[in-house]
Amino acid sequence: MFKGGKSAKSCSTCKESSSACTWTETETETSFDSEEDSYRDYEECSVLDFWDDELSSPPHIGRVAYHSEESFLRCRNTRSLGNDGREISEAIENETKQNIITFEKNLMLEIKSLIAKARTCYHSRLYQDALDQQLHILDLIHSTLGDNEFIDEQLRMQEANVEYEILKIKYELQKECFTVEERRLAKDKAQNGKLNLVNKAVIFYQDELSRLSNGRKINFSNLDKVGYTLYLLHTLGKIHNKKLARYSLASDYYKKALELESEVLAFLEARYEGVSEDHVLEMQKWNRNIQATREKISQIHYITGRFDFALKNISPLESVD
Repeated sequence: MFKGGKSAKSCSTCKESSSACTWTETETETSFDSEEDSYRDYEECSVLDFWDDELSSPPHIGRVAYHSEESFLRCRNTRSLGNDGREISEAIENETKQNIITFEKNLMLEIKSLIAKARTCYHSRLYQDALDQQLHILDLIHSTLGDNEFIDEQLRMQEANVEYEILKIKYELQKECFTVEERRLAKDKAQNGKLNLVNKAVIFYQDELSRLSNGRKINFSNLDKVGYTLYLLHTLGKIHNKKLARYSLASDYYKKALELESEVLAFLEARYEGVSEDHVLEMQKWNRNIQATREKISQIHYITGRFDFALKNISPLESVD
């Protein structure tokens, strides 16, 4: 649905389950990707991709000051130069935005690439190589974060991810030397690392969602932004459902996604004049998305024993004439 846009191409206390984040020796990674295929293209996106859509003050600006400080100084010095100065100032600000977006994306792509290589070593049982690479990644993240006022929560999530990977690698390197008690403590430590990662992911995705909406009405003409919003809602729903067993919160996120998907469908139906093959296919796709979200809500009701609500959320797929 949203694959055609620029951003989509370039472009986280419960008593219900104490074992939701159980770690095992064979587990190698934690995924927070949205379950919904329609929104997976947005994994590499960031709120910065939609910065030009009247978003508020720039996030992460402290972290990339060495890219943009000169631009901001030049921008400030041109504010008293009249219309020409304002035009220059706006051009510099736009250039600064692009520098931030480019830096953010390149950094995250580099970190994810390095993590993938380290995991390949882990799968190949090259644990020392994997450890060396993960330690290098951690140094890279720390050197980027520094003491900046604006903390990038995505980097914090990756930091927790790498720390969790390091705990698993150290366990594999040393497990033959462990006593039974040391083995249990090592597993508990890795378990805590995983829980920390999941919590950092929730903070990041919630922060992205908050910055994206910023209290404004959704602009359905920007379908890329809507798509990223749905990606965030589905991902938060998945984390609370599958990783934390916080079923009430998971249901809330899926219900918000369902409401938004229904609004998108209504918007697209109103936009079309007449019926065409493309129109039919697009409506069918959105009806499938809506039905998939209803099924997720139904599954949560089933897990929590609310069978009557589970049945209410399962409805036949609507057809488009």
